[in-house]
Amino acid sequence: MKHKGFTLVEIMIAVTIMLLFVAGGAKFFENSVKSWQANYAKLEIQQNARIAMDEMTKNIMGASAAAVVIDVAAVPASSTIIFQVTKDAGTSTHLYYLSDHTLIRQFNNTTSEVIPDVTELFFAKRNSTTIPPAEDPRCIYIKLAVEKGGQKVTLENYIHLRND
Repeated sequence: MKHKGFTLVEIMIAVTIMLLFVAGGAKFFENSVKSWQANYAKLEIQQNARIAMDEMTKNIMGASAAAVVIDVAAVPASSTIIFQVTKDAGTSTHLYYLSDHTLIRQFNNTTSEVIPDVTELFFAKRNSTTIPPAEDPRCIYIKLAVEKGGQKVTLENYIHLRND
């Protein structure tokens, strides 16, 4: 006698196979979401670091070599730069430094936060100990490292001062 329909064992096997596919799909989706979140976090800190580096570059570029003072004796993995920019409207004083892992900009005695989560801020005039080795007081080296949520971005830049 032929039976129409499925046996309990056949249904159990089909449900088990279906659950394996669902569990695999859920794990794939979970890994995709984690990957997206990690990439988004890295993109965010990279974007913020680039904005901060662009701001510092633009401001430092307008200084003259004689008006740039770099203090490397500050906190470990940190240095301070102070410079003056002279334009038609007069002279403005700029100061960049690290305070509690936050990049701070002081412009004519007005202080503002530029970017949080900074682990390293380093300024140097290009000389025999910086890379590339060449003596040029009109060239400033900047290194900015930002870390958040296990993601780290390090940016480096050489700036050639325009006002000399």
